Amino acid sequence: MKRFAIIVAGGSGQRMGGDVPKQFMLLNGKPILFHTLSAFQKAIPDINLILVLPKNEIETWRQCCENYQMVFSVQIVEGGLTRFESVDNGLKMIPNEADILVAVHDGVRPLVSATLIQKCFSEANLEVGVVPVTKLKETIVSANNLQTVDRENLRSVQTPQVFSAKYLKDAYQFCKILDPLGKEFTDDSSVFLKSGYKLKSVEGEYSNIKITTPEDIIFAEALIRGKE
Repeated sequence: MKRFAIIVAGGSGQRMGGDVPKQFMLLNGKPILFHTLSAFQKAIPDINLILVLPKNEIETWRQCCENYQMVFSVQIVEGGLTRFESVDNGLKMIPNEADILVAVHDGVRPLVSATLIQKCFSEANLEVGVVPVTKLKETIVSANNLQTVDRENLRSVQTPQVFSAKYLKDAYQFCKILDPLGKEFTDDSSVFLKSGYKLKSVEGEYSNIKITTPEDIIFAEALIRGKE
């Protein structure tokens, strides 16, 4: 079975407080995207990588590859106005064949382990998609009245999320009719479910953090040092 991964890297870095898009910020001396792509290459050496970038950042990526001597066999795709459009553009690069699994992963989740990537692919099949989740650690309250919410049945959703490429393409086509820009859909599992397909969850990793704020960089650096 062929395996693809769409790495979505369309962030602007506004919440990071700098001019450099967060996917290109340095983590342990290399751009964040270096760590993300390396994780997938390590997990599945023959995986087909598709990197979705904003049009005006494609040259930045090429410059990073040159500056940091990064060598990846990736197909570069121009992103859209929303994450939904960006993933849809990436899906268009995958052949229309029945036996293909595709992972969709946030480019700014650089600490995803090879073990989690492999587990998500191994648990997925052509009928069922897979999403990694983690239990909530903190007490959760309602923003309206500060009443405690039962967290036992709540989970935090991560990526990579793995699906049949054919079914995910079909799901995107269906959801485009409902919401052309996909603003209603926060991730690919919500697109998949809305289209009537089945999902299963696997246990995610608390270390599989999404880099969003400057504090996340500090935390990620500490996690890397801990592993070393």
